[in-house]
Amino acid sequence: MKKIIIIAFSLFLYGCDTGQAENTVMKETNFRSETFKPKQQIKQHKITAFVEPTDNAFLSFQVSGTIEKKHINIGDVVEINDPLFSIDNPSLGPKIQQFDAEIKALEATINQNQAELSRLTDLKKSNAVSQNDLDRLINQNNNLLAKKDSLKAQQSEAQSMFDELLLSAPFKGTVAEIYKEAGENIASGEPILLLGGIDSLEAPVYLTSQLQNHLKTGQILNANYQGQAFQVSVKEISHAANPKSQLFKVVIGVPLDLGIKSGEQISIIIPEQMGFHYALPISAVIDDGINKPYVMVLDKSKVRQLYVHILGLQGNMLLLDLDTNFGNLDQIDVVTEGQSHLSVGQTINNNLGEQSL
Repeated sequence: MKKIIIIAFSLFLYGCDTGQAENTVMKETNFRSETFKPKQQIKQHKITAFVEPTDNAFLSFQVSGTIEKKHINIGDVVEINDPLFSIDNPSLGPKIQQFDAEIKALEATINQNQAELSRLTDLKKSNAVSQNDLDRLINQNNNLLAKKDSLKAQQSEAQSMFDELLLSAPFKGTVAEIYKEAGENIASGEPILLLGGIDSLEAPVYLTSQLQNHLKTGQILNANYQGQAFQVSVKEISHAANPKSQLFKVVIGVPLDLGIKSGEQISIIIPEQMGFHYALPISAVIDDGINKPYVMVLDKSKVRQLYVHILGLQGNMLLLDLDTNFGNLDQIDVVTEGQSHLSVGQTINNNLGEQSL
């Protein structure tokens, strides 16, 4: 309840013995008071975030070479397995052919060795050859088979590298950046383009542990994009802080139906439950920056001074607690305007000019 109280003070001046007339001076005092109770206070934090695709990848070749052909341009939408770039590496083709020739020659040697092994095995039955000769041939055959397996593995690796000469899209997306053009050389692992997905968007934010603790996966939050209000959801919450910034990453899911593009900025409102505190107008708190801040309250028609502990600003209201041994009271009648007309300890006569608003 808000009240405006007007108090009239009378000052009587008596004349001296000369018979001077009696003079009365009337002075009006105006102030405003309002009753406040501690309430659950929720502080709204406005966080700026930048939208990015959920699938976002820097693509590169696993082999070095010269870019032979560029199949795409910036802004193109590609499907999964669509060709993006092809490069030329003159050494890979001959290497595969060399492995193929070595394997064929080795297979011929293995066939001859196995034929000889079969003949000696038959002769051993009649003791025409020694066991040592037979074991030697068996070991030789095993070594040839092992060498063949090794060559086949090297050939398979070379073939895989040859297949890497064509870079294909790993998912459906939009070509966001291109870093190389046809005719340029590129090293193994060097990024050649940035591919952004188009099926879903997200916006990572980085929060303190105090604010992160107020969020949970699936929680709906209010957001704003170019003046348009909409809602987003919490997708992921990291429980490990960045060692340098000591902030926690939280991933926010962004809807597609608003036409928001990758790289654009949105604002996200994250609520923080601060507990039960008073919310008072700024004008109610007297703070000269040197002494403890305080408020004037009306207690049984008397003006009293209560020190306060300011927690922060929420809109045009100050969140605070009473800085007293007994803590917050169920309610307090706070003077919000006109404190300069009052003094601590002054008695207020509520019958003089009280008006309820």
